[in-house]
Amino acid sequence: MDLPQEIINSVIFHLRHDPSTLLVLCLVCRAFLPESRRYLYQKIAHGQQAYVPYGCLMLNPNKNTQLFISLSRGHSSLAKYIHTFAYIFSPGSGGNERICGSLNASLQLMTNLKDLSLFSLGIPLSRLVQGCTFELEVFSYTPLVSEWDSGSIDLHEFVTHQRALRRLMFIEINPLDDDLKSMWPATTSLPRLQHLTGDALAIKHLLPTCSPTSLSWAMVLGGDFYNVPNLTQKLENLRSLCLHCIGPPRAPQITPLINHCRNLQILHISGTPNRDFFIAGLPVVLHFPNLRIFIQSFPTENLQQIWNTAQGDLSAYLELRRTEARTWFQVLHHFQVAYFQHSSIRGNKCFVAYERGAPDLIGVEAREVWGVSPWI
Repeated sequence: MDLPQEIINSVIFHLRHDPSTLLVLCLVCRAFLPESRRYLYQKIAHGQQAYVPYGCLMLNPNKNTQLFISLSRGHSSLAKYIHTFAYIFSPGSGGNERICGSLNASLQLMTNLKDLSLFSLGIPLSRLVQGCTFELEVFSYTPLVSEWDSGSIDLHEFVTHQRALRRLMFIEINPLDDDLKSMWPATTSLPRLQHLTGDALAIKHLLPTCSPTSLSWAMVLGGDFYNVPNLTQKLENLRSLCLHCIGPPRAPQITPLINHCRNLQILHISGTPNRDFFIAGLPVVLHFPNLRIFIQSFPTENLQQIWNTAQGDLSAYLELRRTEARTWFQVLHHFQVAYFQHSSIRGNKCFVAYERGAPDLIGVEAREVWGVSPWI
């Protein structure tokens, strides 16, 4: 296929946020490949997880060494395009040990890397980042507590040496308080951190070390962090709050947040869908007088199946939310828009928006909502 370069460049530019479609196009017509590489390699994820950074090109987790081989054997220049990289380890897999060296070698080549996510990590972090020179702005990390020794992982040293770090996610399953206390001592300082994501125990230990304006709390894992020193001051600084929970949160569960987040502008409920999400109201929204934006998201691939299991009525759900949004516009004088997810997070325009003064619903891409408030 002989196409003018101007047309090729124009098509690539319009598909730059849709790496999956761009990849298919390159497979059909190799003329698109040279100029497409900067976008195809910009955001890469190994494995299918809803909480990887949005917009990543999802690679087959069963072929997780192909990229490493490609980068280390003659195509190392491609690594400079990678700004976002996520790797989901397979829990209990002996293959994690085998790929450790290849992954470390590839990470060393990613000198322009800004966003790194390592999920279900059961090997020492130091083995993966040894020799790396990137300066991260975003780091997401979920270790397997049953497979690692907190004393052998220099997580604290790694994170505190990332001087440009703006966003940090740290979530453990069944964490131990003493482990986190030694990992994040009171002397920890994260002066540039703007967004913190964690379970209650992680927030308890990390919140005193920084003054974020955005907080994401994995409520689904239980517990709370309400005994944090200077909690009132920390919460008054918040402009954006994301709550990941099963079912809509009730006021008694988050009373301290309601009492102190008086300056909150963005409230995001990122939930594990159940019937309550589809039929219950969201009265908690009205407790935040300066709220401007509300988001409800379900970061899962099989939302339609969940709808069917819960016997949910999509039209009734959207009408319920429309009615609530009208009340928010009337009561909350600064409120501008509410986003509600109605189909799979990877689907086209999977959110609808109710905007102040707009007569109709507006379809919205997940990318736009992610830019306002990422989900967990």
